[in-house]
Amino acid sequence: MREILEEALYLQQHWCPTNTPETERRGFVVRHSLPHWLRTFGGTLAEEAGVPRRQLKITGTDGQNHRAELPRVLLATGHDWYAAYLFSARGDRAYLALCHPAPPAVPEAHPLLATRPWQTTADLSPYRSRLGRTYEATVALALEYHRGSVPETDTLAADAVLTAALLRILNCGVGG
Repeated sequence: MREILEEALYLQQHWCPTNTPETERRGFVVRHSLPHWLRTFGGTLAEEAGVPRRQLKITGTDGQNHRAELPRVLLATGHDWYAAYLFSARGDRAYLALCHPAPPAVPEAHPLLATRPWQTTADLSPYRSRLGRTYEATVALALEYHRGSVPETDTLAADAVLTAALLRILNCGVGG
């Protein structure tokens, strides 16, 4: 996964709205490689999120005919809260974010939050489209990964499982 995320960040630097070889490859990585890796432990993610496996939706998107400036990979459970891998326009960082259409306050004292360096914002700039502002506005908490220093795959997997556990808590109690 580390290599996949690093590749997505590298390719993000070469974004353009047309189908160049780089944007086509980025699309494949976002729509197929990242979701496939997450699905390899989808049962664990669903269990931690408190939903049946079939209810956990893992999808990557980077636009239809024209490639979106800001791709994302979603982990949705059918509730208000969802998780998303978001990529900055510059390709210098990605986030694993806990998102909500209108994020309420998140309980800062929860013990699971103390295990990793969560942020309350995600900076996807400098983007050209309104989509960046929309994505940023949905972020309640995020883990930041920098191009060139993405953590090892074991850490990324643990982060995904932790995020799924937080989805359960948020969807069952706080603002869900």
